[in-house]
Amino acid sequence: MAGQYAICGSGVAPKESYEWLASQRTLSINLHIEPEFFCSCLDLRTEQKSAQLAHLVEKPENKYYVRSGNTTSVMTMALQQILQCPYQSVTKRIYLESKALELMALLISEELALGQSQINAYHLKPDDIERIHCAKDILLQNIDNPPSLIELARMVGLNDCTLKRGFRQVFHTTAFGYLHHQRLEKAGQLLAIGEMSIGEVARAVGFADRSYFAAAFRKQYGVNPSVYLRTHQQPMKNSA
Repeated sequence: MAGQYAICGSGVAPKESYEWLASQRTLSINLHIEPEFFCSCLDLRTEQKSAQLAHLVEKPENKYYVRSGNTTSVMTMALQQILQCPYQSVTKRIYLESKALELMALLISEELALGQSQINAYHLKPDDIERIHCAKDILLQNIDNPPSLIELARMVGLNDCTLKRGFRQVFHTTAFGYLHHQRLEKAGQLLAIGEMSIGEVARAVGFADRSYFAAAFRKQYGVNPSVYLRTHQQPMKNSA
């Protein structure tokens, strides 16, 4: 039995669909782990390599991390043992939980190896990382009118290549991919408050084209801004 796996972090999951050939036989095993349990197993507060795993535990409102790969022979063996569990009752539960932890360990090992290879390929100095975080703060402070990448790099004292590659390494997305996501997060907050029109919200977060804003909003939230406004608007407080 050979196949593929997908490791997904916590956070907002976009709508996904899968297609197989009518003649193709498929079998899937889904392993769900609570973020709290995941963190308790790793002790992310003291784990030296926590920076390589923190992206697996996102805030509920942030988009989740996902990566796919081919199952190794060791993973395949653990999956076969789950499907062919020889035990019953309490013993079965203990056995399956142990195999689930084994799979989690194997996937974490793959994730750490991938992260280490990226670090080895492009090593960032502590000062570079600090400057990249400053760049992120500048983008958030100027969400409606951000500087260009070259201007941003100049503002934090990096060349644009280091900023571009370093930002992706630190935040697992591009600088303006991050900005785009944060603009839409802010838009959702403003619509929920209900004090601005959709056009005003779009302009406030840096979208000049309302149609483009609506399409981007729908892609992130799954609904049009008008629907989101009606369903999330906070009730007005009665004046004294």
